[in-house]
Parts: sequence; C-alpha cells; structure tokens
Amino acid sequence: MDNNLYPYADFYRQEGIDTLEKRLDHILTTKEFWKQKIGDSNVTLGWYEKPLDILACKKSDKRLTLYHFDGKQYSVKLKIPIVIGRRNGDKQRQGDLKTPVGIYRIIEKKRDVDPFYGPLAFVTNYPNPLDKTLGKNGNGIWLHGFPPNCPDKNSTKGCIASPNTELLSLDKNLTDHKSSLLMISQDKIPPVSRENIINILSFIYSWRYDWKYNRLNEYLSYYNSNLKSSIGDFESFKKHKTYIFAKQQNKEILFYNIQITPYPNTLGKKIWRVNMKEKYFSNNYKFNGTKLLYIIQEGDKFKIWREF
Repeated sequence: MDNNLYPYADFYRQEGIDTLEKRLDHILTTKEFWKQKIGDSNVTLGWYEKPLDILACKKSDKRLTLYHFDGKQYSVKLKIPIVIGRRNGDKQRQGDLKTPVGIYRIIEKKRDVDPFYGPLAFVTNYPNPLDKTLGKNGNGIWLHGFPPNCPDKNSTKGCIASPNTELLSLDKNLTDHKSSLLMISQDKIPPVSRENIINILSFIYSWRYDWKYNRLNEYLSYYNSNLKSSIGDFESFKKHKTYIFAKQQNKEILFYNIQITPYPNTLGKKIWRVNMKEKYFSNNYKFNGTKLLYIIQEGDKFKIWREF
C-alpha cells in the first residue's frame, strides 16, 4: 500500500470526496506542481506527455531536421536538405508559390503517387485551423521527392521537397508519421524555457478550474477579445457559455496527452499551440476527443486566442 496516500485518505475521511477533489484540482493550478512534474525534461522544442517525432524545417537554411522526443529528451535522428516555394514569405493564398510557416500535422502518407512527386509524399493539414481564421487558403502542401531527371530542383510551388534517397531515409526513420509534428519556421524556432512551459500548464489548469466550478467571469477572463472558436467570436462564445454556466451543472474535465509547442509565425506574436485529449462529462453532454488551443503570450500574461 502507498503510504504517500495516507494524508489524502485522512482528509477524505474528515472532509469527504468533493472537498478532496476540489483541493486536488487547485493543486493542479500551481506552478510548484508543474515544476515537479516537468522535472529535468528537455523543453527546447516544447513539452509533450508522450514520445513523438518533430520535423523541424528552417526555410532560411533549406534543411529539415528530424528530432525524436522520448518523453524526456530530444535526439537528432536525421538531417536532410530541402527546397521550398520559389517565393519568400508565409503562404497566404492558392498559387502564391510560398511555403507556409506554422505547425502542421502529417495526415496521410501517399505511396502510389505520380512520379513527379518522387517515391512517396507526406500530406500536411495546411491550412490548419489557425490558418483558416487568418483567411489563408490553398491546399496540397506536401513533403515529397523529385521526378526522375528533374531539370529544376531549386524550388517548388509551395511544397517542401527533398532528394528521393533522403526522403526514403526520412520515411524509414519516422516512428509514426500520424503522431509527428511538422514545424516550419522562416528563420529560427521560437525560444522555449522551462518557465514558459510551467506557466502555460498552470494557466491551462487554472482555466480548467474555473470552467469546472462554474466561475463564469473568471473563466471568460482567460480569453482574448479577438477570440475565434468553433462557437464563433468572443461575443457568441460568451453568450453560449453564460447559458451553460447558469445551469450550475457538475462536470468532469480531464486533459491528457498534452502537447505544448512554440508556434512559428510572421505576425510578430508569441503564440503557443496547445493540443490535448479531453474527456468532458456533465449531466446532459459527453465529449471525448481533441482540444486545440492557440494561446497568445504578451509579457508574462497569457490569453486564449483560438479554441477548437
């Protein structure tokens, strides 16, 4: 039996399960808890609860580095040369010949492709949810190879391309393309510190605390006035949540497999992508799926800017 649970058992004995639960929920909001949880994990490319691969592409260097995160540390598995869109800058619209800047998922690996794309192609989810709120359009941003006897290997129409042998080596070294992240930056990857990660986790669980315990005004204070969400803009979101919170329902909100990634961008903003699994249970609604947040940092303050 775990003796470390004895103090909680005694508290439960005297105060009951509801009071104990609220006490534990409060502990999850503290920076001290997350400082201990993160420990000495490397956070150079963000913080992740599960192992994954990160494909970091620096457009200025025309190089892609494959990192593997084992749950605590990063290791470099591969570096390959790449070419990008023939025009500089962040992709905005169909046909602008630019490669996007941001964080993308690989949603599909195509093996049976036209020889123009080499032996295989990785399909990204451009435009991602954030891109769409910014009015970006277009599609078909892939990571692929070159056709045989290709006369021009200096640029693409917006995709990322690499010599076929290098692309095959990348495919061989990828642990799982479906769980990996493609990080495309113009120059350098946004810096990350342990303090950043601790503060964001404390912010997320403070937001969760006020959400769970129906503290409407406190809950809404976590949102940027320029919010875009699956519900709508801030005013639509506020109206919907006011209606829900007025019911004063008991609810359970669980987060797991949390991913916190610095978001490269050309907006001059410090943005964090937070992706996690969420289990939500109330009297009349259940949800078990993915929660995606884009959080804006201004100084030492955070606000939820996008929520999906």
